[in-house]
Amino acid sequence: TLKRTAGMFAIALWDRERRVLSLSRDRFGEKPLHVGLFGGEIAFASEIKALRTHPAWTGEIDRQAIALCLRHGYIPAPRTAFTQAVKIAPGTIVEIDAGALAPERWRVTPWWDTLEEARIARRNRFSGSDAEAVDQLDELLRASVARQMISDVPLGAFLSGGIDSSTIAAMMQSL
Repeated sequence: TLKRTAGMFAIALWDRERRVLSLSRDRFGEKPLHVGLFGGEIAFASEIKALRTHPAWTGEIDRQAIALCLRHGYIPAPRTAFTQAVKIAPGTIVEIDAGALAPERWRVTPWWDTLEEARIARRNRFSGSDAEAVDQLDELLRASVARQMISDVPLGAFLSGGIDSSTIAAMMQSL
């Protein structure tokens, strides 16, 4: 199922028979997925502020994670700014057995790999003409924008003035 998904998502699935919680995240990590660690309990949410509502939340800062942020400009998964929260890495499935709530006991399996996708693309290079490349790019972009425009609320676009946001906005308007 995950291989066929597109876009931004985080999924939680409880397997009643195996007593395993599976958490998965989209390919690029557009949708955050955080897990709160509360001794004998866990909670998960797309925002840390939701985890802060748990009665056992202490708000203790993870100083090593802050040092990583200062060094790299971000906090790499699985760390967060807080000792009681971890984040699921993009393109992974994390399986948590009932009772095995410590992160070192979780099974983490990548379901999508950027480098492998690049290798596949290198082996299957586009062999058409420049005009065919333009047509295929236009078709792929339009299909992508059309999928993202499915919504039950009003849509908009943020324009930075660059070619990418201008192209997306123009395609949205034409669709």
